[in-house]
Amino acid sequence: MNTCESLRKIAGFAKRFEEQILLKDFEGPDSLRRDWYLALKFFFKRSFYQGRPDEVSDKFLASALDCLDNLLGRTEEKRHSRVQEFFRDGWMNRQNWRSHQNPIHKSLKESGVNKEADRLMVLSALAFIIERGFLNIVTHSVERIRGGHIADLYAEVDSIYSVGDKITSLFLRDVVHLFSIERHLGSGDFVYAQPVDVWVRRVAEELGLKGLNDQATRKLLVDKCSECKVSPIAFNEGAWYLGSHSLAMAIGSVLQT
Repeated sequence: MNTCESLRKIAGFAKRFEEQILLKDFEGPDSLRRDWYLALKFFFKRSFYQGRPDEVSDKFLASALDCLDNLLGRTEEKRHSRVQEFFRDGWMNRQNWRSHQNPIHKSLKESGVNKEADRLMVLSALAFIIERGFLNIVTHSVERIRGGHIADLYAEVDSIYSVGDKITSLFLRDVVHLFSIERHLGSGDFVYAQPVDVWVRRVAEELGLKGLNDQATRKLLVDKCSECKVSPIAFNEGAWYLGSHSLAMAIGSVLQT
């Protein structure tokens, strides 16, 4: 099987990724655009998954979301009021994030969000949207991508504490897919929505497209997908699908058949 055929086969798993992973936790794309808090949760469901086993991240994510629901309230009106109160009191200011008196930081810690970087990431993300007038992070991302500004958007999201390259690219990839806005990406834009993890690295290595670092790898993958007329988004999702299902042998078999 040549490289282009292999890319197409892996991209074919993107539909399963959409049905079994991407769409399983919310009603649909429009629901994210209607509710800034639901959009923020969508972001957290990506930003908590970094550098540890998924089951550990699952636990910390659940603890964080439960904490925020209890702390901010379960209605839109209550959440607006509570967040504005925290903002007025200065708890969204970076210099106050680590304060033992900060009610958000304190509640997250007491709820079992043990890693300080996770707590600061939550505070940073809240500050990011509140400082912009209760910005809906999903709607904002869709509009920026449609306007041809994915590079600037990447820098914005990457500025949130502890997020980094992989999570930023993961979030942007899923937004592009959910809202069918791949056509708004130029040939040089796809690298911003091509997260590289251990599974994507393995596929890249099998294909002879692994670079010296993740940035080089994602460019090689995007360029090859473009050459083969394969969606870089679908390819990446297909590789992630195989990895998320622990199909350690599946990648090799897919590339060999």
